[in-house]
Amino acid sequence: GLYLALLGRVYDVSSGRRHYEPGAHYSGFAGRDASRAFVTGDYSEAGLVDDIADLSFSEVLTLQNWLSFYEKNYRFVGR
Repeated sequence: GLYLALLGRVYDVSSGRRHYEPGAHYSGFAGRDASRAFVTGDYSEAGLVDDIADLSFSEVLTLQNWLSFYEKNYRFVGR
């Protein structure tokens, strides 16, 4: 499978492979929890991390919206 994690929740994104496979625009999200990059847009190795400790309330709400998207569109596989 092809997986990514958001806020510690892992999703199988194989059905959206064209977005997450190597060379695709969102390939940096695959195989890791890159919660921070979802709201910062920092797709460097330093930004593709799960540390959200210093994000604003608004940014955390944005992450919740992304979480809703993944819940609706992809299969949850674990934590």
